[in-house]
Amino acid sequence: MKFSILLTLLSLLFIYKPAYSQNDSSLLIRTVSTLTKQAEANPVEKVYLHLDKPYYAPGDTIWFKAYTVLGENHKLSALSGVLYAELINESDSVVSRLVLQLDAGLANADFVIPDTYEPGDYHVRSYTNYMRNAGADYFFDQPVRIGPLSAVTASTKKVSKKGAKPTATSLTIVTTDGTDIRFFPEGGDLATGVRSKVAIKVVSKNGSGTDVKGTVVDNEGNEAAGFETQHLGMGVFALIPQPGKTYKAKITGANGAAYTVDLPKAQEEGFTLAVNGNMGDSVLVKIVANSKLFATKQNSKFYLVAQSAGNVCYTTEGKLESPVFTTRISKIHFPTGIVQFTLFSGSGEPLNERVVFIRHADQLKLALTSAKKTYTKREKVKFDLSADDEENKTNIGTYSVAVTNDSRLPVDENAENTILSDLLLTSDLKGYIEMPNYYFTNVSEQTDADLDALMLTQGYRRFEWKKILGKQNAGLAFQPQGSLEINGTVRSSWEKPVAGGKVRLISIKYNAAIDTLTDANGDFKLKNVDLPDTAKIVISARDAKDKRNVSLRIIEPTYPQVEQSKLNSYESENIPQKIKNVLRENAGLDTLGIIRLQEVKIKGKLKSDGSKKLDKLYSTNLNGSGNADQILMGSAIVACTNLADCLAGKLNGVTFINGLPFSRRAMNRSINSGNTPMAVFVDGMQLDATYLNEITPDDIYSIEVLNSAGYLAIYGTGAPNGALIITRKTGRENANLRKAALGLITYRFKGFYKSRQFYSPNYDKPQPANSRDARSTVYWNPDVITGKDGKASFEYFNADGKGSYRVVVQGIDNDGKLGYQVYNYKVE
Repeated sequence: MKFSILLTLLSLLFIYKPAYSQNDSSLLIRTVSTLTKQAEANPVEKVYLHLDKPYYAPGDTIWFKAYTVLGENHKLSALSGVLYAELINESDSVVSRLVLQLDAGLANADFVIPDTYEPGDYHVRSYTNYMRNAGADYFFDQPVRIGPLSAVTASTKKVSKKGAKPTATSLTIVTTDGTDIRFFPEGGDLATGVRSKVAIKVVSKNGSGTDVKGTVVDNEGNEAAGFETQHLGMGVFALIPQPGKTYKAKITGANGAAYTVDLPKAQEEGFTLAVNGNMGDSVLVKIVANSKLFATKQNSKFYLVAQSAGNVCYTTEGKLESPVFTTRISKIHFPTGIVQFTLFSGSGEPLNERVVFIRHADQLKLALTSAKKTYTKREKVKFDLSADDEENKTNIGTYSVAVTNDSRLPVDENAENTILSDLLLTSDLKGYIEMPNYYFTNVSEQTDADLDALMLTQGYRRFEWKKILGKQNAGLAFQPQGSLEINGTVRSSWEKPVAGGKVRLISIKYNAAIDTLTDANGDFKLKNVDLPDTAKIVISARDAKDKRNVSLRIIEPTYPQVEQSKLNSYESENIPQKIKNVLRENAGLDTLGIIRLQEVKIKGKLKSDGSKKLDKLYSTNLNGSGNADQILMGSAIVACTNLADCLAGKLNGVTFINGLPFSRRAMNRSINSGNTPMAVFVDGMQLDATYLNEITPDDIYSIEVLNSAGYLAIYGTGAPNGALIITRKTGRENANLRKAALGLITYRFKGFYKSRQFYSPNYDKPQPANSRDARSTVYWNPDVITGKDGKASFEYFNADGKGSYRVVVQGIDNDGKLGYQVYNYKVE
């Protein structure tokens, strides 16, 4: 006998609105109504960046295109007009931040990598202000390597800050050698007497999945199940826990190490929820109440709700008239991507949860065609691009194209982050996802099974029911940002708010003028400040009577913190063999096309950065002006808000961790002493290093770096790990600099970044003799647009490098369908 089903509601997302009969439960209506309102008021916004390649060298450029989408159907977003992109170093400091103006969800830009950047594992992060409501777990975040590829062997592998979090019923064991072992019962809990799936996930100390095998035994030593991981340390086995018994897993690792781990305890009274998304065109749902629960809760109500990106796809209300219920749900009611099934009790308490990945053949089919498969160096190559969907319908779409020499920049396609793997999978999951593109290349029954193992083991909490149901009227902490603005306050000479004050922004260079008034609290907001990065502007303020005797203060924008990442040793055996071969073949030649020279020592007089002589009168260095390991003039500090962001990558031998300066020399000399930041002296007074970001960059005249023992000796014990000597402007260092008038500020505005154009040579024209074309990115085009016929074309010239060239096209059409295609050809 099955459950008595009172209601089955199947509604197409964004097409049909849920409708209910008179027998519907008010609790189900309230639950679905709450979720629907949340989805309508707070749609999910995501961003994906297509980077031209995964490896870069100092002096190189990271080219990228941003695709910002909204909702589960991934249409280009019109919600946000401003996007932030950040380049973050191994010390989790933002070394470069770009502010981009979104045009219908799109933008393209570039990070210039100065020669001063230390080689290492960086990552690119991107988000909108509105995305901050969901948290940094759901920002775009992609690792990139900067520096010689040959240094990978001594590199580190960055494990995502997202850190896969176990559910309340998963069991986590961290063994003595750093191996992480977790067990995940399907639906969240085991129930005695009920056969359930149990997933296992094993991660080694270097952050990669590792294979194990083992058996499950009860407290009497009887074997209850055997298991073996199937993919990247993940596996699934079945278990029927018996009443009154506990279970352990005896595990053997690939290296022969043995572990014994307790399994999660089974509930004596509980439900299990099993969902199988790999059933052709249907999803199979099975709900089971164990005997004790059925005896005590018979005829009680239950609810099942399925949602994707907060949008309700399926609901059902039932009565517990039989212990087992199974049903098939057509996949037509779910979008491609992650769907969350939640079982609720009659009182509305979430009991069990299961996420599955629904795969439809509804993404774009991209085709690239060229005249031939083999070319010569510097020969012109032309490609025709065509795009259509599963119904062979064409549409207008926007795409980005990157061409690299695969022989010099080898790529593991399974490990790539693509528009498909990011927007359909990783953007909705917490935790580090190993080999994300594996689940989208050469799709088979095996890849689907491995993807389901990922769904069973990876933390998914974009939508937490307690938060949704408990904060129905909570406002957004971060509003969608349509344009840039400047906030500030105006106070009287007695520090009282100036209400009705007149505030004006003027930029003569960009012919801009914006006026506003202060509110009752003296606060003002200058809206729609459409100015480029580092634009110099003047902001003036007067009171309501047009008097200037007021003080004006700008409130600097805030940015999300960068959480400290785990850095683990990247063992050499993890490096793909293809990369190792390239390194051997290119001994002495960096695989990014840069010839490494022997170290050359140049003796000469120290010159200050900024090409300006440091005046002795305006240095507070106790050694005397110019007696420092490095001098950075204030004129070289531009385009930033926080001083630590300005200085990252500019100061030799200094690294910034969470906004604090650390001497790399001290860190290398002693682990313990290296934990203390450098001393910071401002105008001769020693301040706590946390004060650094309180200093306005425009106020700085010079910064002197002291790292050498000879320069630090005069400071005694006050600077054991190096020092930054900061001298601020006083007006005396420039006879033409006048003291700022009351109610008047000159301000460098962090405006929209203007992207540079990728240089592509034209070899139809004569070239200088002995010229060399060592481009690692052979071609980059972020603006390939297909017409209504779904067709477009592009052309470029090959570089000098021979080998296999790799063409990657990614993009999206007007309906939100995603496309990704790779094409290889030879250059001989």
